[in-house]
Formats: sequence, C-alpha cells, structure tokens
Amino acid sequence: MRVVVIEDHPAMVAGVRAALEVGGQVVVVGSATSVTDTYAVVATTSPDVVLLDFRLPDGTGIDAAREARRAAPDAAHVFLTAEPTDDNLAEAVEAGAAGFLSKSVRSDVIEDAVVRAAAGEMVIPPADLARLLAGHGRRRAETQARARRRAEFSPRELDVLRLVAEGLDATTVAARLHLAVSTVRWHVQNLLSKLDAHSKLEAVARARDEGLV
Repeated sequence: MRVVVIEDHPAMVAGVRAALEVGGQVVVVGSATSVTDTYAVVATTSPDVVLLDFRLPDGTGIDAAREARRAAPDAAHVFLTAEPTDDNLAEAVEAGAAGFLSKSVRSDVIEDAVVRAAAGEMVIPPADLARLLAGHGRRRAETQARARRRAEFSPRELDVLRLVAEGLDATTVAARLHLAVSTVRWHVQNLLSKLDAHSKLEAVARARDEGLV
C-alpha cells in the first residue's frame, strides 16, 4: 500500500511513517510540507492513499487535497488533525475525503485506516460520524430556510439590497442598475418592510444574519 504524507512537521511525518510501516502492509513513498509541493510529490509517486494535515504553511489541507486529486485522481484521501472540529469534518467531506482521523490515535489505527481507505471504505470514528451527520442536517435545514427566505424577494430587490450593503446611496445604486432614483427608493421601502427594519443599516444587518447578502 503506497502512501504520501502531506504534513509540515518533520517529527509528525517520521511518527506517521513509523506507525504505518511497522506492519509491513504499507510503505510511505513520499511526503510534502506545503500545498505548493503536493502536486509534484503525488504525481511522481502514484500513491494509493494521501494523508493530509489540515494546517499547512501556505494554505490548508483542502488546498493540498485539490492538488493531490489533480495528480492522482484515484488516490483516497484521509485527513489528520489535532482538533477534529465540526467545520473540519465538513471541509473534509466536501473535499471528497475517504476519512478523517485525530493525530492522537494509536499507530495501528492509522495503519488500519489507510488500508480501509485504499479499499474504498469510509474511515471515521463513530462519534465524529454522528456529529458530521447532525451538522449536515442542521446545515441542510439552514440552507433550505435561506432559500425559502430568498424566494420572498424579487431579483431586483436583491440587487438593490446587495448594493446598499456595499454602502452605496440611492443615486449610485440607481446609476449602477440603470433605474430611476425613485424606483430604488421604492425597492428600499419594500426591503425595509420585508426585513422588518426601521433603517437601511438595520436592514443590511438583518440581511447578513439571514444570508441574503
């Protein structure tokens, strides 16, 4: 099983290498310490699995995963992190990861995860999987709620709202949208009503809270 490690701490790379190669099933064929070096290392080693840290000097593990995917589309990705937060879980999934592990896990767990990931299996602790699914459910509900809320506004109202949120006055908004100033002010009044706001500033704040701008 061929593995590449993307990690900027030499001690961590050495520890992962030792953990993986002790059983004889896995060989670490290369490593990179940055997003910039990821493509070249992965392209020249053709790994089955890429282990990625979330934090790199010139970007994130997500950035490195994109480079690794370009170089070896069929390789499985497993993310390693010191802090398995809900955001990290979501980012790993969106990047197409096969798995997600804490850096504090035992060496045999890392080796098993690599073997399973290479076989196309999902590699994630049950507790993290439960958090991921719960978080996904919340995000999906929030996305649907925002879509319903956005549907309450006309495309032109949203155009006006976006420009008002940039701090532009009615005259400038009118010029940008090729509208009469009176029309812009009419749209603004409608926005204030729909957002239950008493001023443009309050409207913009509410719009940001609701994901409209």
